[in-house]
Amino acid sequence: MLIFIDFDLDHPRQGFDIAKEPVLHDVRLVMGFLNSLKLLLRIAHKGLAWFAIPCQSFTCMSFFQHQLTIFNPYGCCVFPFVIAGNEICTRSCLLILVSIARSVTWFIENPLRSAIHTWPFVNHLMAMPWLNSVRSSW
Repeated sequence: MLIFIDFDLDHPRQGFDIAKEPVLHDVRLVMGFLNSLKLLLRIAHKGLAWFAIPCQSFTCMSFFQHQLTIFNPYGCCVFPFVIAGNEICTRSCLLILVSIARSVTWFIENPLRSAIHTWPFVNHLMAMPWLNSVRSSW
C-alpha cells in the first residue's frame, strides 16, 4: 500500500491504496506503478510522499518466515508475502528517487523493530549523508 499526501492547499490529498482499486492501485503491476508515478508527479514542490510498505514483509513478528537480515537482504523468497514486499519496497525506492529529484520529502512507514533498513535500496538511501535521512521511532 502506498499513500501520497500533498500539502498544497489548491489540490486535495491524493491516496493510492490497493484495497480501493486492485488493478490501478497495485504498484506491482505496470498500470499501478504508472498510476503511482502520476500521483507522485502531482505533489507540490516541498510536499510530502508517504510510503506505507506492507509491514508483514519486514516486521519482527514474521522473522522466522521472511528471514530478512543484513546478510540475507532479500529474505526467504518461498513465501508470496516476501516476494510482494520485496517488489513493493523496490518500486517504492524508485518512487523515492523521483521524490528526491523533485524536492519532495518522503517518509516510509513501518513498525519500530522492522527489518526494512536491511533492504539494500533503503539502506543505500539512508546512508547518503547529503539527503539528511533520519530514522525515527515512537
